[in-house]
This record gives sequence, structure tokens and C-alpha cells, in this order.
Amino acid sequence: MPSYTLAYSDAFGNGVRPYLALTVTGINGRSGRIVGLIDSGADKTSLPMGYAGLMGYGVRDLTAGSVGVADGSTVSVWHASAPSQAFISGLPDPVFDLLPTFVPGIPPVLFGREDFFQTFGVAFNEVRRQFTLTV
Repeated sequence: MPSYTLAYSDAFGNGVRPYLALTVTGINGRSGRIVGLIDSGADKTSLPMGYAGLMGYGVRDLTAGSVGVADGSTVSVWHASAPSQAFISGLPDPVFDLLPTFVPGIPPVLFGREDFFQTFGVAFNEVRRQFTLTV
């Protein structure tokens, strides 16, 4: 099984963390690059609501719900009913299903356990500030 070790990066000027760029193709066939944080504490991949329209999701493609967040509160969200396709930018294999949850406001993009972690084994090395993905 191939594995890739990547350095943490400071993608947004807020500190060095395990950020990764994915190329995502929405249900409308449009593709774009999305940078997000690999988050073992996130059940689902979450994207700001503004991505929904860009990826072709409309009212019929989303189910309202709520999720608990780290501070103990709950947030209203919209779960995609159909997956988009994604791959790590620069490594076009494997392509995997990404089933995002869309969150109001401008929260960080989080790649979570129910899709990203189902495709890759993820190991974090905080001492070296790097992470390893195994296919």
C-alpha cells in the first residue's frame, strides 16, 4: 500500500497544522481545489455553506440537521444526499466519495472521519509536524 508523508503547513496564516488540498468535483461536474484541515475529531467533512451552490447542491440535494461542536453547542447544518468526488491535489489516485455537510458562516474546512478517513489511514506526528496518509 502506498503512503505519503507531508509536512504541516500554515495555509491561512494561523499556524502550522495538518492542512491538505483536495481537488473536488461537485455533483454539477465543476471541479475546484479546496484546502482544509485533516481533523480526526470531525465526524463528517464540513464546508462553509457557500460551497454548496458552487458544487451544484440545491434544496433537493440537502437535508437539514444539526451537529454538536467542540464548545458543547449545536449548529444547524445541511447534509448532502449525494457525494461529490475528490482526490488529493497532485495525487489523482485514489478518487473517493466526499459527502459534505455544509455549515453556515465561514468556518474552517474540515476533512472528517466518515469519508476522508474511510479512504486513508492517517497518522499524525506532532514532533515532526507532519502526517502520513496510507491508501
